[in-house]
Amino acid sequence: ATVLRVANVSGPGSPRASLLGQVADSLAGAVRSGRPAVVELSPLRAHRDYVDVRDVADAVLAAATAPTVGQVINIGRGEAVSVRALVDLLITVSGVPARVVERVRQPGQPSSTAAGVDWLRVDTAAARDRLGWQATRTMRESLSAHWAGIAPR
Repeated sequence: ATVLRVANVSGPGSPRASLLGQVADSLAGAVRSGRPAVVELSPLRAHRDYVDVRDVADAVLAAATAPTVGQVINIGRGEAVSVRALVDLLITVSGVPARVVERVRQPGQPSSTAAGVDWLRVDTAAARDRLGWQATRTMRESLSAHWAGIAPR
């Protein structure tokens, strides 16, 4: 078997519990209520490697048809992006005026980042070399597709 180790996923169908899902849900709620959006989040200091779900699907197809066995292959864009920049980009593509409020972490409160890691970028060389795959969608395309799927009509 080939194991695909997938970075953070964005795009259509992103779960509401994810960072970008929470932001999109807040923006959609503001549109439905006719009120300005106030998006309350934990501090946005982290940098993460995000990859569009459709690129992940392409990677799964590539892995299913590639002659690789017993491999663990990272799937991501190969770049660490500021989560604050992603939140701002989602707000921009939505066209919804919004104010982002970063809640201050209280002393002794656990970090909201996985194991306290604030920076994550995956090495995608094996995906290119062994699967002939690389992410093709930009974060703007990914977030636009996410918003298009949930935006109130």
